[in-house]
Amino acid sequence: MKNKKKLFFLELNEFNYNFLKERSKELDLKNISKIFDLDHSILKCDKEIEHFGLDPWTQWVNIHTGKKADEHKLLQIGMSDQLNYQQYWDILANREYKVGVWGSMNIKNHKNNLVFFPDPWNIHEKLKPSFLKLFFLLPQYLLKNFLNLKIIKLFQYTILFFIYLVLSGKLILLIAKSPFLIKCLLKSNFNKFYIYPIFDWINTIIFLSYKKKYRLDISVLFINLVATMQHRIWDDPARLKENLFSLYILDDIIKKIFISLESDEKIIISNGLSQEKLKKNHFHYRQIDPNKFFTTLGLSDFTCEQNMTNDGFLFFNKSNDLKKSMEILENVKINNQKLLYCEKIKSSKGHSLFYMISYYNEILETDIIKVFNNSHKPFDLLKLDAIRTGQHIPVTDVLSNIKFTNNSQNNYEIFDTIIKYCD
Repeated sequence: MKNKKKLFFLELNEFNYNFLKERSKELDLKNISKIFDLDHSILKCDKEIEHFGLDPWTQWVNIHTGKKADEHKLLQIGMSDQLNYQQYWDILANREYKVGVWGSMNIKNHKNNLVFFPDPWNIHEKLKPSFLKLFFLLPQYLLKNFLNLKIIKLFQYTILFFIYLVLSGKLILLIAKSPFLIKCLLKSNFNKFYIYPIFDWINTIIFLSYKKKYRLDISVLFINLVATMQHRIWDDPARLKENLFSLYILDDIIKKIFISLESDEKIIISNGLSQEKLKKNHFHYRQIDPNKFFTTLGLSDFTCEQNMTNDGFLFFNKSNDLKKSMEILENVKINNQKLLYCEKIKSSKGHSLFYMISYYNEILETDIIKVFNNSHKPFDLLKLDAIRTGQHIPVTDVLSNIKFTNNSQNNYEIFDTIIKYCD
């Protein structure tokens, strides 16, 4: 059997090519600047509207499977149970490639994967090694419930998090790498949003340790900190330190990745889709407590799974309960506009609907949420999560030392390029 090709795919989610290139030059971030020496290809996404297919949890599935969104039909995060197509690493794992995938969105595990760590909103897939579950529970809980944390659960998952780090030996590894992180933190004014780049940094170190341990042929790592920064800050001078912190962390992440590469290992860096700066304020509200939110609106006999931002899933045992809930949610209004978008979806968990807060104007204290004849104060149920500064655009940037053919025009064709490279 011929020697297997080696590939590292860095899924650097949603970065704006010009934004990142200019910032790396301004701040003399040599490791980020290095990625712009790679060949640059610009591909197209197959959807045009954010929240309706022009989203990372859809466009990354395009790349993973080589299928258009209308074929794979995963339009929301947390729908990996509905994925019916092979991902490129499934094909390669079947060819005895040693595969590790960390953090990617809407992914399905393959029996031959050596490492598998899905996005925190994935409720269907098992981790591998299974011991990683101890590490996974804390970020999953924080990202789903950060507006309404329960002290007991937070304590429980934090303990499990550190049990994993201690028993796996990763705590010693992180302590050895920590002077860089401590130095960055001392320059900053810490707030909750610093947790995102810190987790990306920790994830990178742990994944690269598994890459070395298993001598992976195919390594896939998802990093979200640039997407978060662009969505919430962009170049806001009032939040310069937060912006700098994320960029310094990213520079170190890329440094560590390049150090990990073997002499014959190629690299692909892509954003899946890109962002552009918004020209007007875009207010992003989130339920403080999703269960209380829906119970107050009049729903009953449901379970809720909160998603990434202002959306999620509701599951019901009976189709009639789903029907009644849809009727209620479609009549929730504020300032004579619908507060929510919802639709029935397929799920392995039974009768299900997807919901999303679809009102993006500023909400005032004097505004009222109305459901038929009932009225509610908005800030008893909602909290401003962010004033968005970046929105999705249907552009996929690819930076690589693998030659992409000139006739590749769509992001789902990255799948074919990877398979051909590995043949």
